[in-house]
Amino acid sequence: MKALIIFCLALLGADVLVEAAPALKEKKENLLENGSFEKGPEVEVYRPLDKGSTDIKGWEVTRGQIDVLQEADGKWKAADGKRCLDLHGSPGFGGVKQSFATRVGKKYRVTFQMSGNPGVGHTEVKLAVRAAGKDKEFAVDMDGKTVEDLKWEKKTWEFTATEATTVLELHTAMPDTSNAFGGPMLDDVNVVAVE
Repeated sequence: MKALIIFCLALLGADVLVEAAPALKEKKENLLENGSFEKGPEVEVYRPLDKGSTDIKGWEVTRGQIDVLQEADGKWKAADGKRCLDLHGSPGFGGVKQSFATRVGKKYRVTFQMSGNPGVGHTEVKLAVRAAGKDKEFAVDMDGKTVEDLKWEKKTWEFTATEATTVLELHTAMPDTSNAFGGPMLDDVNVVAVE
């Protein structure tokens, strides 16, 4: 189909082809595997995973414990697909990581959807993102968030690769005194190269 469009545009003249070419650009491919956590263990509503677990395809639990949440009965709706993560397990202060190929000196953009577990009394939740020796904290206000409407918020961060393989980690940034049974929630993690 793409070749046919290019052929037809060519018949109209080169000027039209040059102007139309950017519209034919395809969406950049996510450099991460399973960014929405859909491939993994069987889950009814939630399933705790401990540090070191690789049950979520492409990911490893880096600390504490996390919960994989499955949408059920109109509750725990993921930002993308049917699953998301609570970075506080049952209980635990957790995180996840994934390694991917990068080019030294190249800039990369990380995007993800963030919310928080509304059932544990937090007024705000925080998570941290780290890669290539850099990190940044993100927060969301819990006002109005419910198990029926998590009001996912898109977050963006950029880093410059320092090695041929980069490890991206996302983990809770909540204080040790916070409720360990529910915390920042994560879904739809994407990494793309920045032109």
